[in-house]
Amino acid sequence: MTRSSARTRHTRAIIAGIAVVLFVLFIAPYILWLLTPPTDLAVAVIDKTAGSDLQEHRSFLWLLRHWKYRHPQTGDLYEQEGAYYGFHPEDSSYDRPAALRLDGADVVYVTDTYGVFRTSVPQEEYEELLPERFIPGTHLYGGLDSTELSALESYAASGGMLIGEFNILQDPQERSAELRTRLERLFGVRSTGILGRYYEDLTDAPLWVKEAYAQQERTAWRHRGKGIVITHERRRIGGHPRVVVLGSEDLAYSPVFLRTTDHWSVRHAGDDVPYFHFFEVLGVEPGAQVAAYFDLRCTQQGKEKLIRDSIPLSFPAVVAEERTAPRFYFAGDFADNAVEPFLAHYWQAEAIFGRAYSLYYIPDQTRYFWRFYLPLMRDVLDHAASRRRTDD
Repeated sequence: MTRSSARTRHTRAIIAGIAVVLFVLFIAPYILWLLTPPTDLAVAVIDKTAGSDLQEHRSFLWLLRHWKYRHPQTGDLYEQEGAYYGFHPEDSSYDRPAALRLDGADVVYVTDTYGVFRTSVPQEEYEELLPERFIPGTHLYGGLDSTELSALESYAASGGMLIGEFNILQDPQERSAELRTRLERLFGVRSTGILGRYYEDLTDAPLWVKEAYAQQERTAWRHRGKGIVITHERRRIGGHPRVVVLGSEDLAYSPVFLRTTDHWSVRHAGDDVPYFHFFEVLGVEPGAQVAAYFDLRCTQQGKEKLIRDSIPLSFPAVVAEERTAPRFYFAGDFADNAVEPFLAHYWQAEAIFGRAYSLYYIPDQTRYFWRFYLPLMRDVLDHAASRRRTDD
């Protein structure tokens, strides 16, 4: 055999090996996903804070498509930009209460009802000014009105699975004690008005928080580095919510952590998973169960700060109420996750990425999505699909 022919055979072997690797890594999982039979599940999504990228519910629709849930009436898979009830940024339109139809739904997911504001500042300038400037605006759309809330109450009473998450209990719902009380009763929780958020750099906190803190403490905002900002809407000082800042010296571990219990909805979710987004402090009504907790892991100095303002170190993150049918409340921005669209068509993507993100620390929401939110929703949606099959 000549040296040239040996080199050619070696090159062909390398190319064949690369082709096999590419097939196994990219093509085979897609083929397997295509061959996976779809599952019927009627899902309705309510999102009144939908931005141009539908970030507030995009990862939930990603999960529906990844697991090949399809609408029973149309037979279509749920598109990542699929239909939902709420605000539609493509033409700045929004749905009226009469358009809310929940008949026949197996699952209703209320992701965010904060709403949208109209400002006189062009969009490109608006994004450049945030978060260092407060941009005043008119509240255009948001909150749940009595008609919409009645529809949700009737749906839950009829045995439908209802999921709600932050911030449906907060502003603008906070302005109506009657509607907020009905929402609390629906999900078995009590709002305290205490909200928090983790920041990789505390200099990124919004201007109104810095101004409230300066007025409250009579000193300029000098916080920087990793930390958590907590506001208390019902303990206002000079018109602003009370502000508590936990800096690096107050925290044993920077982010908030999710700790699971023995509830069935989190049996596959990771324990001690870091969480890097908004959260709220809730009370729980008798009969409701806490499936997971948020933990603030503080130094002694941080604990003393929280004690002074009656803020607990541990509080509910996932609350389950199961009188007529499972209802869940997520006390954080659980569905607000960035995830690659193409991975929705990757068979068993969670088996790869779920394990990968259990091996090392990722300082953002990526690990939380694969280790906590995805397995949580897997069990919840499996339960809903099983109930549908039983009813059929």
